[in-house]
Amino acid sequence: MLAWDPVNAQQIIAQAFAGGKYGDSIVEIQNGTGSPAQGEELARGLGRYLQITRRLPTVELGLDVVQQPTTSIILYTEDRRPMAVDIAKWLNLPESAVKTAPKPSSTAPDVVIIIGKDFKLPGT
Repeated sequence: MLAWDPVNAQQIIAQAFAGGKYGDSIVEIQNGTGSPAQGEELARGLGRYLQITRRLPTVELGLDVVQQPTTSIILYTEDRRPMAVDIAKWLNLPESAVKTAPKPSSTAPDVVIIIGKDFKLPGT
């Protein structure tokens, strides 16, 4: 007998009905917590939150980066600023957490979230 996994079902439904306000955006989450295991767990949880609760269709997990004391959001595409600001609000971060940087390549995401040591999943 196959077991039903409600989290997987929620992700599938969220992806099927995504495409709202930020439907064609790509967000990447990078671990800057200093802890590979804890950071990966937090990044996966944040990815599920953004896809299921906030309906962002494309959320990717990036590589670990140098430990960061605070969580930040890197904006590569200026026309995605409203999304970056919304993400900051959803994560209880000040708008000043959104930093603009030149897009490093044509395949880079629109926004990168670097979770720092201070990061807490929304609702926890």
